[in-house]
Amino acid sequence: MENCNGGKSFGYVGRQCILDKTSNVYGYELLYRSGFLNKADVKNNKEATSKVLINLIDNVGLHNFFGDKKAFINFDETLIHFPFEEIVDGNKIVLEILEHSEIDQKFVNRLNDLKNKGFEIALDDFSFKYKTKDLFDMADYIKIDVLETPEDEIKDIVEKAKKRNITLLAEKVETLEIYNKYKELGFDLFQGYFFARPQVIIQKQLNPSQATLINILNELNEFSQNLDKIEDLIKNDAHLSYNLLKFINSAYFNFNSEIKNIRHAISLLGIQKLKVWIILLLYSNDFSFQVSSNPLFELAIIRSKILEILASKYRKDRDFAGEAYLLGLLSLCDIILGIEKREFVSTLRISEEIKNAILYRTESFLSDMLTVVELLEIQEINSIPPIIEKYNLKLDDIFQAEEKSIEYVEKLKKSLFDTQIQS
Repeated sequence: MENCNGGKSFGYVGRQCILDKTSNVYGYELLYRSGFLNKADVKNNKEATSKVLINLIDNVGLHNFFGDKKAFINFDETLIHFPFEEIVDGNKIVLEILEHSEIDQKFVNRLNDLKNKGFEIALDDFSFKYKTKDLFDMADYIKIDVLETPEDEIKDIVEKAKKRNITLLAEKVETLEIYNKYKELGFDLFQGYFFARPQVIIQKQLNPSQATLINILNELNEFSQNLDKIEDLIKNDAHLSYNLLKFINSAYFNFNSEIKNIRHAISLLGIQKLKVWIILLLYSNDFSFQVSSNPLFELAIIRSKILEILASKYRKDRDFAGEAYLLGLLSLCDIILGIEKREFVSTLRISEEIKNAILYRTESFLSDMLTVVELLEIQEINSIPPIIEKYNLKLDDIFQAEEKSIEYVEKLKKSLFDTQIQS
């Protein structure tokens, strides 16, 4: 990300899902990323944070980063006075007030003014021991770190928040047990990667529709694709044919004329995009899904794009970048399908390097980059440099790939994936 003077800015931007009680995406918290901050002593962190925020608004665009979901953005007593309301839609932004903010009357007046303009207020890492307790009655959301806050205090906060109709958000929800516990306690929203960490893999058989999709995917993964066979496999499934034509004729592609036959659709779509579409249909099981609300679909696509970008940077080879993309899509197969990884991977004709990266994490570029992406997801940033240095990659490369991938998945959401696919 470049600043207005043409030099490198202080950092990049990532995001983390906030889910509702049905594990659908409710919004995202903005995450500040900075390779520079990890290497140098920056005296003014507030300045660095504000530059990232301004770059996000001016250069990336909030809609390209958050789509139609709520954007939870950290503010303190310094940033809150920046006139950002002139350039962003208040109905989309939740102002997340940091727990150590200095609260005075000027700050309170400013928050009241912003609430009148449509902004909502969240109190981050809330506890009655912090000064933000004075903002309790004006809060729309209370965020509680459920790993660090004593359970008695959590119950007290929940009781008081419910009386004021304040939405409760549980942070650091990393397991299904924690999720279920705090959902039962009365929390409305949840933040953490519990949705991507199943404890028990449910053994189940692939249904006939999924088997057809795997056959198509295997043909697409052949070195020399047999387009006649791919066309026949699709044409022999009426639902698949209908949905492919609906997809190719969507506004996402903006072709000048309507596409009316399967062969033409395949040639226009291309092998890579067809693979993505087939895998998402395979994951959806019943041919009805919405990427914008499913955090696992979104996570798989973001992983794929990050891996593709890093592979392209490491080796100028389109096929290698395509393998990296495919690895990302398949890396969550057990969680999404509810089937043991080894069983699923054995049905696919994919390269040994992809298989080894998924099943064994044997040392290779693809395997190491998948590990890097997983570390990025759980905020273990300091563990990344030792892995990427041997490939001449830097943290800035990782953060930039993440940022581009988030923009990419938001663009995908505007395609047919956001519409109900008919079965």
